[in-house]
Amino acid sequence: MEVVARCLSKIVDASGALPRQLYVVLDNTSKDNKNGKMLCFWIKLCLMRVFESIYVAFPIKGHTHGPLDGVGGHAVTRCSTQTFDSAAELISVYQTFLDRAEFEQGTVFKEAYKLDTSADWLGWLGDINLTFKGLTGPKAPHGFRILWRKALTAAENTMSHKSLNALKSNDPNDLMLAVHQHMSDARPYQVPNEDEDENQELQDDDVCVIADERQENLRG
Repeated sequence: MEVVARCLSKIVDASGALPRQLYVVLDNTSKDNKNGKMLCFWIKLCLMRVFESIYVAFPIKGHTHGPLDGVGGHAVTRCSTQTFDSAAELISVYQTFLDRAEFEQGTVFKEAYKLDTSADWLGWLGDINLTFKGLTGPKAPHGFRILWRKALTAAENTMSHKSLNALKSNDPNDLMLAVHQHMSDARPYQVPNEDEDENQELQDDDVCVIADERQENLRG
């Protein structure tokens, strides 16, 4: 969370604003990225109107080695021949590598730093009382889309999930979590319900909604 927040801050510094929609592709690891705390983090960013929508995608196992993984491997190899006596010197070694390396077009910044301080992100998430299951394993989903109900496509508004039509709230400003089996799937296959029993497994017709009324309480 700290790294993401710093990256977003850098984008604001460089561009003067953040995009309305955020698309994030993360390494498929439950320890750092694919877990309930990180999902709550993305959800709260939408609740705070930082983004209109966020799509968080996780490539299937064995396909998460993108260009940045290659850069990381080269950094370790190239810098292994250098000597340093302090953390600051090591940062300087890596920063020299980054300054000389070539990156994909569109890279906003490249910076090495020591992550020795962090905000109290778990405390910041304390008011988002959501529990998620089934995030890992061979049948786990690979895409999570957070958006307002009014942003659902026509096809999604008519999708067959029976709980979409049985919700207590049907406000266009309800915040929805749509779950996609694969990153490229145009339509979600599952939408978990915020109010369901924590001991109950998610079903294909479940719905996750943070109602507009509750959003006001959270933001307050």
